[in-house]
Amino acid sequence: MLSGTTATAVAVGLLTSEDGRILAERTDPQTINDSMALTIQCVASVSNMGRHLYVRNYEVLALCSQVTILQRLLKDNKKKVRELKEENKGLKKLVDSYANDLVARSTEQSKTTIELQKQYEKLLVEVSHAKTPSSSSQANTFTPRASLIRYWNNHISNNLPKPLFLFSKASPLNAQNSAIFTNLATQNSLSSHFHSFCSLANLYCSFEDDHPLTQVSDKSDKKYNNAGKTGVPTGQKKYRDFANIVYRIAYDKLINHGNDTFKKYGKRLVGRGIGGSSKLDSGSSVNRWVEPGSFFRESMLKGGNVMVMPDIKDRMPKRSFLPQAILSKLPFSTLRLSELKGIFHVRENSSMERMLVNALAECERAPSLGESKQCVGSVEDMIDFAVSVLGHNVVVRSTKNVNGSKQNVMIGSVKEINGGEVTNLVSCHQIMYPYLLYYCHSLPKVRVYQADILDVESKAKINHGVAICHLNTADWSPKHVAFLALGFSPGQIEVCHWFYENEMAWTTAD
Repeated sequence: MLSGTTATAVAVGLLTSEDGRILAERTDPQTINDSMALTIQCVASVSNMGRHLYVRNYEVLALCSQVTILQRLLKDNKKKVRELKEENKGLKKLVDSYANDLVARSTEQSKTTIELQKQYEKLLVEVSHAKTPSSSSQANTFTPRASLIRYWNNHISNNLPKPLFLFSKASPLNAQNSAIFTNLATQNSLSSHFHSFCSLANLYCSFEDDHPLTQVSDKSDKKYNNAGKTGVPTGQKKYRDFANIVYRIAYDKLINHGNDTFKKYGKRLVGRGIGGSSKLDSGSSVNRWVEPGSFFRESMLKGGNVMVMPDIKDRMPKRSFLPQAILSKLPFSTLRLSELKGIFHVRENSSMERMLVNALAECERAPSLGESKQCVGSVEDMIDFAVSVLGHNVVVRSTKNVNGSKQNVMIGSVKEINGGEVTNLVSCHQIMYPYLLYYCHSLPKVRVYQADILDVESKAKINHGVAICHLNTADWSPKHVAFLALGFSPGQIEVCHWFYENEMAWTTAD
């Protein structure tokens, strides 16, 4: 502490006039000194606090400056993140554009070479009939149909002419497109190239809700009928043009080995939309929804006979098989329906969804007793199934065209397949699906015929048909549509029918 005089002088300088007045009344020097000392200490404390506050103020300002800098950095980082996201979107668009550009370019290239390719393949088929080492070595390994020919040669043991009608259903994709879509299927990215895939692969990817075939396949719609189960609804005239599809698919599908399938089938048909009377004993009542000529007796297949040819035109949309490489990458199971819907852009509760569900259910249905069955989406798969049932020495036949449909025709030259012996058959029918899908199954105890179809007036050949006769009908229901048409009972007659457009009959080669 300073001396009393100095302290007094300092204190006097610090004191206010009011303090001076109060202290003037005090006479005790010690008291005055103590008071002034306390005042000085308070002043010093206040000064210290002021300095601390001043320092703190600078620290706070520094922290605020740092916060401002951090906020600016955060803002810059957010901007950079947005820029990176936009850049990623741009890159994705660029990649998609590049992929689509590749597909478009390959499409353009394929269009410019398709005619030459067809001519080459025709020559290749003709040359391949000889199956000599020199001819096979000249095959273009990059031609899909040439690859099919090699597959046929490796799996079929006879030298008969190749079935061009079967090869024509092969995928139109060239090697480049096939590789692109195979890669996309492997990466589960086909959905993003849906339109180009459907167009280039010749698929049918847009089922309209009012399409007749989708209505027939809708099991939940009581107005219409499951294929072959309940026939065509009375009064629905616009559906009559595909009644042949309804009956021939279900008819052939359910004619297998003797079991109660036939009895149940007949019960489902009678009284549920097939129209007309169900009298069978007299054979005089024929169901008006059974198209004339759909069923006939074996004795009608004689040269010179005149009979009605049913409408054998294929009413399903034109599609192609898929290459095995792509087909193997696609889901085909009810358990993976959601994946299928994603690939083909299928809406919920749409006709296309019902079509997928019904096709998968039919293909997953357990085979009947003694039946072999398989749904095939490629030519190679169909060959494999036929060979597994009949062996390697097989041939496939189909009715040549639709000429003579819905009119009287004359039977010309008739050929009995396998010498007219009772034989086994693999029958293949289309199923409605985005790509070409066939339901193939075995049929026992049949006779198969080929017959020239002639114009009744000019006697000119207008078609070449394939017919099948089921010899054992004892286990069929008495109310089966065949008996409604022919007027007999089970076991009394054989039942024959034509193979319609695009249906296929596989037998052992003669």
